[in-house]
Amino acid sequence: IQRRDVSSRPGTKQEELGIDMIHMGRAWWPKDYPLSAYYMHTEGKAWSRFGTQVWCKCNYTASDIIPWPMPDTGVDFQSYHTLYLLHYGREYFGALPSSKYRKPSKRYHEPYP
Repeated sequence: IQRRDVSSRPGTKQEELGIDMIHMGRAWWPKDYPLSAYYMHTEGKAWSRFGTQVWCKCNYTASDIIPWPMPDTGVDFQSYHTLYLLHYGREYFGALPSSKYRKPSKRYHEPYP
């Protein structure tokens, strides 16, 4: 049903077309892309084989800092589509408003009111 962010990458265009949904949990850029170091997250080393982790849903900056611009080449399928949707969604819809369900905080896991 969905391709996880840490699952194998599709090997062909046909395989890409068969993916109905991706889990937008993390994104990686090539280690040699200059902006990778700027956006690098310090956790997630277990998946460093995908590149430099530049975004994670569980980081408190996840909805506020979206790595951009993306490299022209070398970005895997899941990372490309995750960051594409986040970037252009923010452009289209604007910044996420604060509410009782989304409070600006440095703690990702806060109880609802």
